[in-house]
Order: sequence, then structure tokens, then C-alpha cells
Amino acid sequence: MKRKQRTAEYYRWNRLSESLLRWVEVDRAEEIKTHIGDATQAGAPLEPIDAASVARLAAATITKRQLPLFVAGLPIAMLCILAYGSIYESHFMPWDLMEETPSTNPAAATARMAINNAWLVVLPVGLVSGWRAALCVRQGRPLL
Repeated sequence: MKRKQRTAEYYRWNRLSESLLRWVEVDRAEEIKTHIGDATQAGAPLEPIDAASVARLAAATITKRQLPLFVAGLPIAMLCILAYGSIYESHFMPWDLMEETPSTNPAAATARMAINNAWLVVLPVGLVSGWRAALCVRQGRPLL
């Protein structure tokens, strides 16, 4: 039992590195797979620093592929944020100026809390929608 447990823990960094390799460029991924296979046969499994190195390569590849799409989609994200900001400023700022004390109505308190925290949802939605729009343009699909 102890030997099986040690073996599973012993090679977990190999498994993690191999799963991260699907995001690394193909030629480099094949080279790293060969290195992992050689290390495994030699009885020296990968360490956390090796898995971190593969994770860095995967992040660099993803960034290189997706950064132009991200930059192209930023205007849509900014439009989403500006729409939220203009709605907030035109409707909820006067409420802030008029109220001296917090509202006792639970619905009003809940609405105020939701509006104050809505940017946590609006920002990621804007970024994702901008990325998807840029991806559609890149693939030649018309946007609705």
C-alpha cells in the first residue's frame, strides 16, 4: 500500500506536466515529452520546478496566440464598462446624494449592494464578449 501511494505521489508532476503540454507549441511539446519519458525511464521523475517551467511555456504560448484577440476585443469590453458606468451615474448617484441615512427597506439595500458590486460581473463579461467578437471576426463569421 505504501509503495503504491509513493508511486502515485512520485509521478504526479509528470502527469501535471504532460497535461499542460497540450497548450505548448507542438514542436516544443514533443521535445518536452521526450525529456519526460527519458526522466521516467531513468527513475528520476519531474519536480515542481519542472512542472512550473512547463506551465510558464503553456502560459507564454496561450498569451502569444490570444493577446491580439484580447487587444482587438478591448473596445467591446470598454463599451460594456461605459454602459454600466453611465447607468450607475445617471440613476444611483442622485440616490447617494439624497440619502443621509441607510435605507431600512431590505429590497433597496439589496439593490444598492448589487449595483455597487455589479462591476465584478460586468468587467469579465465585457472582456469575454470582446474576445469572442474578435475571434468571430478572425474566423470570418458575421456578428449579430
